[in-house]
Amino acid sequence: MSSNYLTDKAPEYNFLEPWLGQGLVTSNGAKWQAHRKILTPAFHFRILQDFLPIINENAIILVKKLHRLSSQELEISSIITLCTLDVICETAMGIKVNCQENESEYAKCIKELSETVLFRISRPWLWFNPIFFLSKQGRDFKSNLKKIKQFTENVIKERMQKWDEKQMNMSNVFSDDSSTMLPDTDEKGSTILNNRYTKSNKRLAFLDLLLDLHMNNKSLTFNDIKDEVETFMFAVSD
Repeated sequence: MSSNYLTDKAPEYNFLEPWLGQGLVTSNGAKWQAHRKILTPAFHFRILQDFLPIINENAIILVKKLHRLSSQELEISSIITLCTLDVICETAMGIKVNCQENESEYAKCIKELSETVLFRISRPWLWFNPIFFLSKQGRDFKSNLKKIKQFTENVIKERMQKWDEKQMNMSNVFSDDSSTMLPDTDEKGSTILNNRYTKSNKRLAFLDLLLDLHMNNKSLTFNDIKDEVETFMFAVSD
């Protein structure tokens, strides 16, 4: 983690950049190191522990679904992915998409984007962008990417609006209690998880942590937030 030189990614990672931008998966060097330090406190065990009710709730839905389908042959990976997508959408973005129980265009787009990236990696003639984007797979990729980006941007803007409304009321992020303040930044630019937050009973989504870093100390830009949220969504489908 202390090295700026051993974080370079394989060329195939370039195919993910239109989707993930410069998130942790695709970035390298100083930017990767800085973002890694900023985001590490978001995985503090106290924060992850607060998400157990969400994980358990979706796990129960998964078990019930598997029980209903137990009499037939199953392709289990897609079913598990829908469960993890429900969990990550609620814990990372603070929204419910209910992929396990309802058809979700968002889940469909993520699945197709992931499959297209793998399809492209295994066909060297599609590595050249002009050829790829002229192909059916390239056109579908652009279409799905547009839907995903729009969805993510809308969620972030809606969350930012709520954040601003709370600030105008002299309250902190999604709380009237100053004990829910999120990571502070030290003189070196590293993020320090505020102990008051880890003692709070208020559960905030990963996106709330990113917004606090963006709105309070400008550690992250709006595009940085989008890239990291997209990276988390990709990690679920990987």
